[in-house]
Amino acid sequence: MTTPDSTTQLFTSKQVCAYAGISSRQLQWWCEHEYIKTIEIDRRRLFSAEEMERASIIARFRRKGLQLNIIVRLRFKPGFAYYVTDGKEVIAASDYTALVDWQLARRGPFYVVSTAAKPKVKGASVK
Repeated sequence: MTTPDSTTQLFTSKQVCAYAGISSRQLQWWCEHEYIKTIEIDRRRLFSAEEMERASIIARFRRKGLQLNIIVRLRFKPGFAYYVTDGKEVIAASDYTALVDWQLARRGPFYVVSTAAKPKVKGASVK
């Protein structure tokens, strides 16, 4: 659990679930196993924008069939548009040219998740 500063935009569980396309039970499980960090204010579980993005990336990789034990090794970096893995190594890139170079150096299937096109979240920060 983290503590927010006065400028942190916070989101409810419902907003995170809608953004990431996951169930509330799935989000709860990820929080219980500390894959997603929460902020508790007045017994309410809230999430920073960075944690909401982390939930979205984890959900996208899971939908592509990647195992959770591989996903949790990712080092999420805010501001990066793409994450790519072959199941052994994960890279984060700000543009697709790095992904092309990475793919050319390897053979076999790989997974790509783009965070460039972010869906809009209804509602603003929770105070």
